[in-house]
Amino acid sequence: MLALTIFTCALIYGGQYGIDIELIEAIAKVESSNREKVISQDGMDFGLMQIRKKYVPETKKQLMDACTSIKVASRILDFNKKNCKHKKDYTYVVCYNVGVTGGKKINHPKKFPYYKKVMKEMQ
Repeated sequence: MLALTIFTCALIYGGQYGIDIELIEAIAKVESSNREKVISQDGMDFGLMQIRKKYVPETKKQLMDACTSIKVASRILDFNKKNCKHKKDYTYVVCYNVGVTGGKKINHPKKFPYYKKVMKEMQ
């Protein structure tokens, strides 16, 4: 049932923000192994898409909902697509992992481990 939810929410919010559904699904797999109610070991990231609470207005409880997590992640990915220096071939996902400021320090995004993990899941 969760797989259907992930696909449906990715279809809705990916479409709204212009984010590839497969990219959203790959990030969900990398971030949480498609688990909806997961909290990172450091207690800072929440939900399916492992959203860092301090950067978004949504509550921790809201982030534990798969659709809300996908909506917020799609919004973040859209922002990154527009503001990250890496824009080709989904390389803006490095900014999803390290932020736009951190992304500026990465010269070869296709060699970045997080990018490789996400792209592997898209195959």
